[in-house]
Amino acid sequence: QQQQQQQMEQMRMRQQQQEQQRQFFAHQQLFMGSMPPPPSSSVVVGAPLPQPPPQQQPYNPQQMEQQQRQQPQYSPPLGSLNGTIPSSPFGHPQPQQQVSQQHPQSFPPQPQPHSSPHSSLPLPPHLASHNAIPAGSRLSAILGRTLQSSPSQQQRQDDDLGGLSQAFAQWKAVGSSGQPNQRPPGAGGLFSDSSPSFGPAIDSGAGLGMFSLGGLAETGGAPGNKLPSNVQQNVLSFLGVEGAGAQQQRQGGAETLPPSSSKPTPGPEPSPPPTTDAIQDAVTAAHQKAEWKPKRVTTNQPGSVTIRPDARKPHQGPVMVFRPRGELSVFWSLPVSYVETRSHAVPYNSGPEAATTAKNLKTLNLGLFRRGVGTCQNAIITKQVTGFNVALDSKGPSPCYRGMVPFYAPRSPGTFVFRLFFEGAEESRYQLGTSQTMYVEVQGRDLEPNLRFTLSQFKAKKTSLAALHQIGQVLQGLRAPLGGGDGSGRAAWGCFCESRKVLQGVEREVTEKEAEVEEIEKLLAADADNAGLETERKLKRAGLESLYRKRRDVEVALSQVMTHAVRNPAARQLFREDQWEGIRKEYETWCILSEKFAPNGVRLEDYQKDLFGFTPRMVLGKGGSAIASLSAQIRDNQAKTAPGPRFTEERTEVRARLQSIVSACMSLPAGTDLHIFGSSANGFGSPNSDLDMCLAVPGGREGLEDGVASMGALAEDLERAGMEEVSARLTARIPIIMFKDNVTGLDCDISLHNPLAVKNTQLLMSYSTVDPRVRQLAYAVKRWSKARDLNNPSSGTLSSYGWMIMLLHFLQGLGNQPVLPHLQKITPLWKGEPEKIYEGIPPSENMKHPTAPDVTVNTWFYRVLQPHGKDKTRAKHLSAFAARNTMEVGYLLAGFFRYYAYQFDFRRFVVSLYPGGRLLEKDMMGELHCWPVHVGLGIQDPFENFYNVGHVVKTAQFYRIRKECARAFSLIADAGGESFDKANLLNTICKVVGAEQEGAA
Repeated sequence: QQQQQQQMEQMRMRQQQQEQQRQFFAHQQLFMGSMPPPPSSSVVVGAPLPQPPPQQQPYNPQQMEQQQRQQPQYSPPLGSLNGTIPSSPFGHPQPQQQVSQQHPQSFPPQPQPHSSPHSSLPLPPHLASHNAIPAGSRLSAILGRTLQSSPSQQQRQDDDLGGLSQAFAQWKAVGSSGQPNQRPPGAGGLFSDSSPSFGPAIDSGAGLGMFSLGGLAETGGAPGNKLPSNVQQNVLSFLGVEGAGAQQQRQGGAETLPPSSSKPTPGPEPSPPPTTDAIQDAVTAAHQKAEWKPKRVTTNQPGSVTIRPDARKPHQGPVMVFRPRGELSVFWSLPVSYVETRSHAVPYNSGPEAATTAKNLKTLNLGLFRRGVGTCQNAIITKQVTGFNVALDSKGPSPCYRGMVPFYAPRSPGTFVFRLFFEGAEESRYQLGTSQTMYVEVQGRDLEPNLRFTLSQFKAKKTSLAALHQIGQVLQGLRAPLGGGDGSGRAAWGCFCESRKVLQGVEREVTEKEAEVEEIEKLLAADADNAGLETERKLKRAGLESLYRKRRDVEVALSQVMTHAVRNPAARQLFREDQWEGIRKEYETWCILSEKFAPNGVRLEDYQKDLFGFTPRMVLGKGGSAIASLSAQIRDNQAKTAPGPRFTEERTEVRARLQSIVSACMSLPAGTDLHIFGSSANGFGSPNSDLDMCLAVPGGREGLEDGVASMGALAEDLERAGMEEVSARLTARIPIIMFKDNVTGLDCDISLHNPLAVKNTQLLMSYSTVDPRVRQLAYAVKRWSKARDLNNPSSGTLSSYGWMIMLLHFLQGLGNQPVLPHLQKITPLWKGEPEKIYEGIPPSENMKHPTAPDVTVNTWFYRVLQPHGKDKTRAKHLSAFAARNTMEVGYLLAGFFRYYAYQFDFRRFVVSLYPGGRLLEKDMMGELHCWPVHVGLGIQDPFENFYNVGHVVKTAQFYRIRKECARAFSLIADAGGESFDKANLLNTICKVVGAEQEGAA
């Protein structure tokens, strides 16, 4: 009876709430004007992390990348298709204009600093007081965190928020009255049913990931409580449900919108707001998701770590080279002000110095890691700094703890770094200091002991894969002829034999697991309703997938061993002639496109024919005779695809009409402009290109009280002005509004204050003016990528922006006579001499990052925006530089396909336009910016050097991209045959995927 009474009471309360909400909605026009915000309070997000003291050199990824490219080159092993020994510097931090991106909410809350003589030191931006989140509005909190997120954080947060779109799907389709929602043009137009509620979409102009959430509203309070009026107002405002009277009141009662060719027709009354239960369900769905935290935070490191081969001889080089087990000294320092911000810390002047130091630094560790390892918990070796001498340097305005810890270099070759961090699952995420790169190489007398040590690792099953990687690195790094007996050769051959056994063992495991899965599926076919069998089948399948991944890793590692044994002359001397010949024959069965060995007894050509449907060609051969015809087809394709004079005029007219709507929007400050970016302005556009625009807000985002709410109000104004299919993605890193122009039918989008997108557009525009072949190739690559379904980020492939960066990277790397220079490295004083193009230090044009105000980006490059106007002289200099390369455009297209099919080492390097003249290594990006170091496509943004444009590419699609590049190059190579239709070669290369499949059928 008590339960029945409670249920009846709850039902009565819900009815009262629904009635109150209905009355509120019926009279909303009486009080839907501008309401004062709820009382605010300051909140502090993040752990105290003071800036490095003035005399210390801050951690600087930009400086380290530059040092990596400037260091002396090692002799490249012939076993590598391109690149050098991974000896990149992770240089000692030096002051630089650009710093890595700050993650404002990445740090856990910490107690306030103790009162001490150092508490007056300036705190980092993330410790400053933030504007308070309105009381009762969790929505503002979620959107606020989203706007401050980094690219990787944004992806995970969008996954966490994905459940909200499902929670609101029912309310979105059916109102509280049980009838489908009917929203007039000015109400609820932000989240139109025509757009997907949740899904990624990559902006083609800036290459930035945009994510969508179809509907979102949250409120505080427990289930059954009355919905506060101020919360109702916030929900209605964010969802766009607003009456005409309130809209007029918000705009000052005056008609501010310009006349439009199609006036919106008044629709039926909007639906009531969602019920309290629906909101609470959405809030609960969001709270059930665990908050994502990065595995490692590398920004704003307060300490410093320096490697010295001898404590008596300071060395500040960008890279340190050591023998295996060589002695070294690691010096570290950490500001006292940072240490005292930790919980339970004791002010350094409150007691005996030794006791205070021991207590405050009790869990401070110095660890040795392979460069790019994801977390600080996977160290090769760690040592507590308090186990060695620690001194308190109280001189100067910022006292520091300093110390020295002795280490031995690792036995295995490779690149390593030291990291300073506090012990603990949570605190170890914050990297307090990073050393320069330490490169361990095995040469001369160290070779035989190292090979025998590797051979002993093969005997232990747990370290067999590590030993496989180690023997590959040893063979890769050998540079000089060997000397000293046959011991090294016997050990090397033993390691190779053990390497093959590792692969054979994994193959046996796969075969056994496949038999188990097949057996369980037979049992399940006979008893389909057996839940236990279904669970067991899922477990078996998961284990099989894990073994498939392990097999691929082993095959790739073994192929690297064979590559260096066959192609490195120094490594070849380790083996007898018959041994080397056997390794070479096995290596010839390796398929670089699928990263697998052909089955025993099957020729590689037959295996590839069955797997891909064509035989990949590695060289151009007779296809060179078709280059002239292909070049003519590429030029003709550009003439047909490139937009005409009306292209720019039409888009300028649309921008002018939209500018009047932006100027009249009361939620945006006066002087807000619209800027065009993307394919409409970068020189690579087509008549079907979207019109990408961004708001240029005076004073940046700081000039807006609530950028998300302002974008929502602008979306309403656009819909009232007659724009069609208006939708918004307000939870994206850069909030964006998408719509169709009601006059021209152009697909348009407006993003919030995205100045870096404009700079990217200008950079691509400048590259497009250097040489006519650049635009010709760009149109051919874009046509090919779209036809082969490789230009769709929502399906895990690249955006047009990503493909353009790949093309420009290729044209910059053509030996001593590239088509394109590095525009970011040229100074404004360059007089046109090709041999002096990179002399001098380029200036800095610093810009605050739009989503992280504490991050500064250097946007300088050698601009050529008006090649026939004020930039005519610069255009002439660049044209003369490119003219030194006389390759036909058809040959360049063939080289582009071959480069990304066979030559570029995606596992080791990153596609980058950053100046330096050498490839950027992926594990360096993993160390600097926490990029995942695995197979896949890494593309560095030209300005946001921490951002991976290729992060959207899925593993399966990555292999398909390489396969399609090989297909295109093979078609060009086969075009030399008499039966091949050379006149339609480009059409054959760009044949649509579906049409090709239909023709085969």
